[in-house]
Amino acid sequence: MIKMARATRAAQGVGMQASTALVETASSILKPAGRLIGTQLANNPLIRTVTQSEAISLTNRLIASGAKISPKASYKGVWYELPGGGGFGVRNVVSGKSLKLGSTGAIDINIPGIAIKNIKF
Repeated sequence: MIKMARATRAAQGVGMQASTALVETASSILKPAGRLIGTQLANNPLIRTVTQSEAISLTNRLIASGAKISPKASYKGVWYELPGGGGFGVRNVVSGKSLKLGSTGAIDINIPGIAIKNIKF
């Protein structure tokens, strides 16, 4: 679902001009057309994989949806809170099986209604 924000301003004394900015929600970014993004990792439906360029795009789009940095001392990356509730974190630290599978980073998801725990890239 895309939320619309409208801003109206005067155009140099020639009346009013309206511009519309579209703001995506976390749900529309992570579950476009009702389908979870990326590919399911092995047999765990909560872990998805994307390319590094897709991860960068996802992160930028989530930030643009109104995310604010919310530091967490125990999180090994940058954590963001979303205006609609929940949040996500981006980290360049992976270990164990993820490292063996070639992952270089992850987006950790904690958003109500989104059935994704991690997005590996």
